[in-house]
Amino acid sequence: MKYGISFAQFESWNPAINSDCTNLLSGYYVCVGVPGATTTPPTKTTTKPGNGISTPTPTQDGMVSNCNKFDEVQSGDTCANIATKYNIPVDKLYSWNPAVGTDCHALWAGYYVCVGTTNYTPTPTNPGNGIATPTPYEQGMVDNCDKFYKVQSGDTCDAIAKSQGTTTKNIEKYNPNVGSDCSKLYLGYYICVGVK
Repeated sequence: MKYGISFAQFESWNPAINSDCTNLLSGYYVCVGVPGATTTPPTKTTTKPGNGISTPTPTQDGMVSNCNKFDEVQSGDTCANIATKYNIPVDKLYSWNPAVGTDCHALWAGYYVCVGTTNYTPTPTNPGNGIATPTPYEQGMVDNCDKFYKVQSGDTCDAIAKSQGTTTKNIEKYNPNVGSDCSKLYLGYYICVGVK
């Protein structure tokens, strides 16, 4: 962590946060040190984990070993805006940085996250159909899309379908990665709402 303590120490000194940090409230103070506790503040150095790629530190535990592109998290960053910045799906960001959690609740300012790997190539924003696809967009989108919608806070597939003159079934068909229950609509991402 930023203060050179383990998560176990942080959790034991702040039991009200819950083990998954779901009760960590913005604007409230937390304990990051007690008398007699041993801390080891992280240093920002560069390491080479054996794959020839220089990895800046500090990083959170579990980052993939084949990472070749990094971003230092700034105060106010979210997983969605980092994913947008690097044109990657947010679920890739989660899988490359499992410590941030699948809802981004443990994204730590001042730490580096992986935003690219040696075996991943971002999908081009113009899939060859002559239509420029806005970014970021849901991966798996059909390649003949010609009408896009940017997901807003509170959106559901039903509401989007109604406002865009299509059906929920079409949205699920055009954007298979949103899931059959539309549970993977990502805020700020574009989805397809019409095809050629």
